[in-house]
Amino acid sequence: MKKFIKPQPTEASPFVVDNYPYGFKLRTKIRYWVETNKKGQRVLSQTLNPKTQKWNKPKPSIYGDMIFLYKDEREHIKSFWLTPEYTEEQDYLEQLKEIPAELIGEYQKERIKTAKAIFKTREHITLEIVETTGETKEQRTAREKEQAKTKANIGSIFNHYYNEESV
Repeated sequence: MKKFIKPQPTEASPFVVDNYPYGFKLRTKIRYWVETNKKGQRVLSQTLNPKTQKWNKPKPSIYGDMIFLYKDEREHIKSFWLTPEYTEEQDYLEQLKEIPAELIGEYQKERIKTAKAIFKTREHITLEIVETTGETKEQRTAREKEQAKTKANIGSIFNHYYNEESV
């Protein structure tokens, strides 16, 4: 059972956990927050050095599309990730239902809109594996030109779905 942390912690107002293990014998505090920037979102954690009472360097996770922090059944802090690039539409929509509505802000609404456009665009994409070994320069140029045209078409399809999508 996930108990989502409300509101989601930020660097300005992190979620602090007391009595966190530090080395083999010491206990300290750890704080967690979600950072959002143009690359996406990531979780950062930072422990308090019990010897100096100064915060250690924050430890960042990798970036994801949308990340939510929650407590698991043992009260441990975990992160819940939603990333449409690596998820099938049905799974994404099921996972989205788990997120409390009050945690869906403007950033999340924009990402959901983008995800839905991605899923609709995928319906128009097929994959073809082509042998390119021994290809002449002219053949490679023609293939690359065709790929650029295909990429532009996919971009147009995505933009169409993105502009008609609502959350």
